[in-house]
Amino acid sequence: MGPRSPEIVVLSLLWTQASPIPLFKAVVVTSSHSSLSLSALFLLLMVTFLPSLLMVTFVCQTSVRLLNHAYLRITLSRVTASFFLLTFVFCVAQGLIQAFLWTDDNSTLGDINGVLNLEGVPTYLLHWLNTEKGGHYNLKVCSEAPYGAKNVSQVCPTVFDTGDTPDSSWSPPPGFQRNANNGNGSVQVNIAGVDTAMLLTEQCMYTLLYPAQSLGQSMDEELALIFSQFWLLGLSSAAVLSQSVSHIIAVFAMRVLSTGWSAYTIWRTNELENRLYHLVAGPNTPCHSDFEVLPDYFKTRRAFQIPDLILNVCALFFTAMLGYRLFKTFCENVFNCVGPPAKIVVLYRYMLTVAVSGQLLLYLMISSISLALLEGVISKAKLLALDVTLFVFSVILTVTMVVLGHYATRYERKRLMIAFLLILACFITGFLAMFIDGAFRFTWLQWPFFACVSGINAVVLIICAMFAVLCRIHFGEGLSHYRKISLSKVHVKQVLSDQDFEPDEFSTDAEDVKVTSATRTTFSVQGAMPFTPVVTRNTNWDFVDQTRPPIYTVEGLRS
Repeated sequence: MGPRSPEIVVLSLLWTQASPIPLFKAVVVTSSHSSLSLSALFLLLMVTFLPSLLMVTFVCQTSVRLLNHAYLRITLSRVTASFFLLTFVFCVAQGLIQAFLWTDDNSTLGDINGVLNLEGVPTYLLHWLNTEKGGHYNLKVCSEAPYGAKNVSQVCPTVFDTGDTPDSSWSPPPGFQRNANNGNGSVQVNIAGVDTAMLLTEQCMYTLLYPAQSLGQSMDEELALIFSQFWLLGLSSAAVLSQSVSHIIAVFAMRVLSTGWSAYTIWRTNELENRLYHLVAGPNTPCHSDFEVLPDYFKTRRAFQIPDLILNVCALFFTAMLGYRLFKTFCENVFNCVGPPAKIVVLYRYMLTVAVSGQLLLYLMISSISLALLEGVISKAKLLALDVTLFVFSVILTVTMVVLGHYATRYERKRLMIAFLLILACFITGFLAMFIDGAFRFTWLQWPFFACVSGINAVVLIICAMFAVLCRIHFGEGLSHYRKISLSKVHVKQVLSDQDFEPDEFSTDAEDVKVTSATRTTFSVQGAMPFTPVVTRNTNWDFVDQTRPPIYTVEGLRS
């Protein structure tokens, strides 16, 4: 047998090598002993890179098809295009406003923390502000959550009471001292917006813990609100692309919550300004009265919050107006052709409630867990790895729960419903068990945003569990079968359209259907003589029975 050609040598080496690196080495060795033709080298390169080129081509074609499908769904009508475009505009505008607020809070907090860290004030201490009788404020700092503590006076000593005069000789009790004390209880610091260095007492520096922690919580709120805008954009996009009724309702519910919170933040800003005036900036406070610790902070904050409220109101109005039209259109697509019995409508509403609850839980659950981790009420140890692990586990479990609920209720899968209800029960039990912890109760009462998000999350969890149980009880009563018929309506319409059939409209309620000889309609079919049908209704018809006879029988009478 004669020597093999260079082409055959190259091909044999190609199929025996596992990676491109030894493959090219084999090409070099072969070419050094024999003249390798250009055709063999071209074939080698084609076989090497052809799978990658095919994969890239497939991904590009799939992406183009998906984008084309999304574009057609979004531009299906003026309502869908307007709904998507306005949602995108509001997402960008409100996201930018929250980003500006976060930047302002971060800058102000940096100035205050610069003073506290420079003088060794323990910033891990908790502030506890109470409104006493007579309208004056009592500020305490706590080494741990006061709820459940045996001796609250030792755990939470009083720093300043607005009903008393400031005490320049005040010093923190043992266990609360600064790490760097100059001995006389006062230090000179430079404060933003003040030209000269100011003399701050120990009482003033510990009073500054309240605005510092308030600003930190405000920054966490703004991050959650930025996330809500992108979540709303994704929810609105899914509503248009999948023509989902549940997504439309979830978007409207979230708009209501966002508008209500935006209105509350304006009142809270004024309330916080009043508190800080009596605690820090007023004439009878531990800090000096001839400067402002937060210069122009509240003026800047209101300049952003008022437009944010206006945008929220406009977004709520347009979502209600356009969402109602989309809601009617999507409902017509769900209940098309022969309308369902009243019982099927009730079962569909149960399923719809579970779906809406699931969409809301995707945001509320993730946000409440994230806020709790940021505040340290779940993970007491400041371990970043533990916090990240808990967060990732919670996100995966939440997404799994929503997906299980979707398939369990829509397709009446009993095993998936059991798993869905078990996860719901774990979340509800976990939330109620958190109130046993004093730190969680303290944070829940002292932080309004966390209380609202976690409280609404608990209510939605309970509603979702209740209606999921109702869906499970009514499994096998016709909802899943009717949905299969509804999903096949597009194919039926196409077949009838190909046969030049023009459907007529009639009522599906037994009380409204009165078939007489005067209600005959003349149909004409290609290749046949016109005939007048006689429509008779089967009164023993049961929707659950899949082997039932047709609800209407049409008997043709030649005219």
